[in-house]
Amino acid sequence: MVKKNEVRRLFETGAVKGYLPSDMSALEIRINNMGDYTGAVFIDPIKKETGKPIPILNLDALYESVKNSEDIIEAGVRSAGIVQDFLKNTYVPNIDFSSLPELMKDFNKISDRLYLSAVSPSYNNENAALFKVKGMRFVPKLLLAQDGNDSMVAPLPKSSVKDMGLTEDEFFKKVCENTKNVLEPEIRNLSDVLQNIQPDTASEAMDMSMFAVTSKNKMKGAASLVLDDAVLSQVAARYNNANYFIIPSSISEVITMPVNEFTPETAESIAMLTQMVEEVNNTQVANDEILSYDVYHYDSQRHNLDKATDYCINKQLDEAQKALPRADEELNEQINNNIKM
Repeated sequence: MVKKNEVRRLFETGAVKGYLPSDMSALEIRINNMGDYTGAVFIDPIKKETGKPIPILNLDALYESVKNSEDIIEAGVRSAGIVQDFLKNTYVPNIDFSSLPELMKDFNKISDRLYLSAVSPSYNNENAALFKVKGMRFVPKLLLAQDGNDSMVAPLPKSSVKDMGLTEDEFFKKVCENTKNVLEPEIRNLSDVLQNIQPDTASEAMDMSMFAVTSKNKMKGAASLVLDDAVLSQVAARYNNANYFIIPSSISEVITMPVNEFTPETAESIAMLTQMVEEVNNTQVANDEILSYDVYHYDSQRHNLDKATDYCINKQLDEAQKALPRADEELNEQINNNIKM
């Protein structure tokens, strides 16, 4: 097994080019922090001034594919094969990047392509704008081009929000409203999703009341759709406007579960769901795909999204507050009785 830093050095030093065909050996390789992963950028020295987009290879994902190599030579050969497939098959739209910095300063020119993308707690891009909402993190991104399920996006720099002449609150509200237009929400019964993955699974063994909320066009980061009340209301309608829990499956999908006798709005029920989320995140979800460790709750009558724990606490406080007048009445009644005696 090879170490991650050994594989990274193959790209940092350019040693991986020794395993590539001669027509690819002239490529320049640069290592960049892409926020939620380490990227390898391949630049053709002849074409690098054209302003065309450059494909970026996810080195973290590549390492997972080659880490079981017996030595660094085998890892180099396997890495080169991945690089070749990547460069031949990656979608690269015919657009000019040179005008992008100026374009990002004018909200009206890009408003129909701006959306919020959910990112993991490990996301680290100091230049990108970042919004934190109820323990989740969201980055505004610009959809540059799309072809079927292939797309190219760019995170919006912090400076662009100021350049647009908008406050952060104004910008966030506008982008939040447009997110569903870019991501195209899809609400599917979880049983249908699972049967597509495991066709032999018996439908009666599945919970027919759970839904998966994601993007029709398979855009990464689609869990940001939970910020749109119109989307959450569509889910509520399927539950006859009953309250429901939201399970953070990944940054690209959430799963909904109705409040009922099996999952009531109690501290015990929420603790059980939270434990399940923690276990799945720690054992089955990649670090850069984790949305949150919290369970969420949607109040269909109040149209309010909150952490389930906060909802439970606030509910108890409301009930205690409602009980106060009755307690006062009983106290006054007791005082009056004592006076009469």
